[in-house]
Amino acid sequence: MKKILAIISFIVLFLVSGCLQEASPQDRLACMELTSYSFITIPECDSQDSCFIELEKNFPINESLFSSEVKAAVFDSKNHAARAWLFMNAARENLNAIHDVCASQKNISSLSKETNNLRNNLLIVVEEIDRFNEFASTAIVLETNRLEVDDVNLMKEEFLFDDYIIMNQNILDFSQGNSGSNTYASRFLFEAKKFDVIASSLDLQPVLRESTIFDLLEGNDKLFVAFLKEKDFPLVSLSPFFFSISEFLKNLFVMSDSLGILNALPSFEVFSSVEKIIGARDSALSSFFILFESDSINRKELTERNAVYLQEITDSLNKSSSDIDFISKNYSEQDVVLVSSLLSDGTETLVSASFVFDSFKSLKAHLSERESELSSGLHSIQESEILGSVSLGKKTLSLKNLLSSASDFEEEITYFSGLLNNLSGSCSSKIAEIKSISGNYNSQTSPVVVSLRSRLKSEMLFYEKSEPKSIESCIRVITLHNDLVASLSDSLGEKYSDSSIDSCFAAAQKSIELSGDSTLLEQLDSLRLIQKPYNNPDLVKTACVELNQRADLRTKDFSNAKSAEQSFSNVLENISVSYSLLSEYPSGSLLKKVDTLKSKSDALNTFFIRGFLNLEEFSSFDEINSFASEVAALQKQSESLLSEIAKASFENYSLLETFDNSGKSLFRASFSNTAAQANVPFNVVISVPVKNPEEIFSTGNITSITSDGKTTLRFSGLLKGLNSIIFDLNSLSEKPAELPVVVQNNNDKEKIIAEKNKILEKTGTLDVDEKEKVDFLDAKIDFLAETGDYQNAFAELENLKSELALFESKGKANESAALAFMDSFGKIPAARKQLSEKIVGVEKIFAGITEEEFAGISAFSPITLQRIQEIKALLNEKLPISKEKADALFNAKEFTLLLDSVGLFEAEKYLFDLDSADAEISAAIEKIKQNALSSYNVAVSKRKISGNANGDELLLSAKQALEQKNYFKAMTDSSKAASAIPSIDGSGFELPLQVYPLLLVVIAAVAFVFLKSRKKEPLEPKKIRKAE
Repeated sequence: MKKILAIISFIVLFLVSGCLQEASPQDRLACMELTSYSFITIPECDSQDSCFIELEKNFPINESLFSSEVKAAVFDSKNHAARAWLFMNAARENLNAIHDVCASQKNISSLSKETNNLRNNLLIVVEEIDRFNEFASTAIVLETNRLEVDDVNLMKEEFLFDDYIIMNQNILDFSQGNSGSNTYASRFLFEAKKFDVIASSLDLQPVLRESTIFDLLEGNDKLFVAFLKEKDFPLVSLSPFFFSISEFLKNLFVMSDSLGILNALPSFEVFSSVEKIIGARDSALSSFFILFESDSINRKELTERNAVYLQEITDSLNKSSSDIDFISKNYSEQDVVLVSSLLSDGTETLVSASFVFDSFKSLKAHLSERESELSSGLHSIQESEILGSVSLGKKTLSLKNLLSSASDFEEEITYFSGLLNNLSGSCSSKIAEIKSISGNYNSQTSPVVVSLRSRLKSEMLFYEKSEPKSIESCIRVITLHNDLVASLSDSLGEKYSDSSIDSCFAAAQKSIELSGDSTLLEQLDSLRLIQKPYNNPDLVKTACVELNQRADLRTKDFSNAKSAEQSFSNVLENISVSYSLLSEYPSGSLLKKVDTLKSKSDALNTFFIRGFLNLEEFSSFDEINSFASEVAALQKQSESLLSEIAKASFENYSLLETFDNSGKSLFRASFSNTAAQANVPFNVVISVPVKNPEEIFSTGNITSITSDGKTTLRFSGLLKGLNSIIFDLNSLSEKPAELPVVVQNNNDKEKIIAEKNKILEKTGTLDVDEKEKVDFLDAKIDFLAETGDYQNAFAELENLKSELALFESKGKANESAALAFMDSFGKIPAARKQLSEKIVGVEKIFAGITEEEFAGISAFSPITLQRIQEIKALLNEKLPISKEKADALFNAKEFTLLLDSVGLFEAEKYLFDLDSADAEISAAIEKIKQNALSSYNVAVSKRKISGNANGDELLLSAKQALEQKNYFKAMTDSSKAASAIPSIDGSGFELPLQVYPLLLVVIAAVAFVFLKSRKKEPLEPKKIRKAE
């Protein structure tokens, strides 16, 4: 539009100056009218740079997000648009100058010059518009192609896809000449049609189509050629119209009645059309730049959102991994059995959305496999991005899908964790159910039932009081209840028979002899002294079983039995993984080795029962330790073989490839493992095209080291899924040594010392040795600077920086260690106090009876005085530092001094030992209490049937002892009372002595009534034989 107005102004001024020496009022008014132009939104600017800055302010586009081709096209379009703005501003000044001359009728001779300048400026404007249109069209086509290459169709829900639709619409509008929409192309074509109408009315050359988009881009990357041919469209050029106008105006000066012809020229419309093309608001130009601004914003947001997706996936997998570790460390097989068998209404398995498990091993295996699968997916995305082998759309789609899968996996773990974490709630519900029906068993009076009922009641009470809820206690409650129910039908008669108890004694004898614990042997001997028939067979059998368990536990603690179990488990796992790898990546010679190893493991398997070492197969610690050594050797053999198999799989089936991404040459070594994960280290030597390649990506299990031109890949293990490492081949093979900068001006000394002081000001707390070293370097730098040896002074300054960085790193490590120490150390006083109270309680139990009395019941004590003394020694262990001093050093940030003061003392381990001892004593007290209640209740049940004064007195004493928590005393008196009360042989039912007289009276009364009720019958006559 500005061009047209300028042309009109030029005509007016030229006519006024060239044809009329004195302007008439009509000419003056016509001139002023023809130099009045439409308002334009082009900002004022007087240089190319200032116009470019104004364009950037109006349309802030982040060009760095585009491809190099698109970036160049957008940049060029900006340059030409800025240049069009610059010359429109100049043309506007020309028009204003002409208008002022016409208005004032002064300096009319200047009209010729202003008109010529106006004409030139307008011609440049229109040329720049055409150039802008060419590069804008090019940018649209290239960006459309880039979006298709980026697979934008895979993310139709994204705003970037909307930009793609608009880009395509622009191409469609250009191709079909559509000027009816609101796209850049349509707007440009619409204004071009206006120029066609104007040109036609003035018999000027119409707008020409000088080139096509393909003509402009045919020299570009071959990648676009096919696409461009498909999307090719004609480009409209405005220059011919303006050149025609220029010639038309020149011809007007030789015509008569020039003003009449000028009045026929629609100057306002022409200038308005130019504004609609390159104006800063609501123009074709603004449509173009707003489209690319939207494109850049949406690309940026999508890139940032993908980074968020990536972080969320990483965080989710890290959390899942942490949760899996927590499950592995804090739950066991018994928890899964408890969940699946006891708390699921008889269901034998637990089901999630995608998996059924019936053992802890299968649960952990499933979770680990899913974790590996998702981690591999994450590594694949990261690798593809580095290699430049994944489009934006595919990456976005992959990230969304992976995030969804990671979230599902996290929910799945939450489901399993919920089942395990809710054991306490499920247990509470189950125990409440048991408690509600336990009253149904009160009518039974057999010693076994009475003992089980008593221990069940006590265990339920213990569970209710425990915080957090004890899973072990829950299992004991359910087990006791099941035994109690079974005992009601006498199905446990064999379990508590004399022969069964004798068999238990024999097994316990062997276990105790193997353990070498004389105290346990004394308790077993004490148990054997109890006379048959047993007043409380449940108590005797339970005590025997516990002695056996304690002996096995001690054997495992003091021998290598546990290590044998772990080693054998590892052997079986390694063999399984070996077969899995060989099934996917065959190797005949290695398969034979695995078969041989399998035969050896089968021979050793006879010494295990469900993964636990069968101690009955051994007669001494030496035998166990020897067997453990044999299993350990087999484990090493299995690891070595698995490592060999993993290495062969990578060497024979991996891919070594070179890639080019944005001018960067990359080398990748990768292996996609579809078999099981192998957690064994191994090394592989590969050939890389350069001497010292730079490692830029790894799946986390691979590191590299290059020596003598050979690159060795070090594997911590073979992951399931992707195993990959990528090198940058563009890195320098030989990096030049960094030479110290030699300062040479007169201010060298001041600069070095100032920098040194600045560094020292930021230095944190140092220990004595560190401070001594820093002081030495400080003095050395000063000396070298003072003597003018600036090069060495600079070198020592760098040395000081390195030393301080090392001290800072060490300081942070010491701070973390000190923080962890203080966290555990601060809990020790409370743990000691609690344990001390528990020791007082258990010692009180022992103090309530004499040694002779204890000898009779020692078999029923789960803890010995010797063990209590060991725990007291642990409690009274001297700490290496007082709490006050430790707090003072920590608050003063003397972390190194604090750690040096505590030496080898491990606060966390000591706290764990205190907590373990506390739990041991608590469990022992509870067990002693249950045994005392069992003995007392059995005695009471006998007293209800057959009592005497001596038994009553002992029961009263036992009751008082229970109330005083003197459980051993209660157990002793209850045992004596049960022995003092006579038993009636038979079914277990006994009649009290007071019942016998009453029973005789009843029998006599029944006999009397029976005799009285009989009818007297007449005597039959007897025949007397005559004597012969």
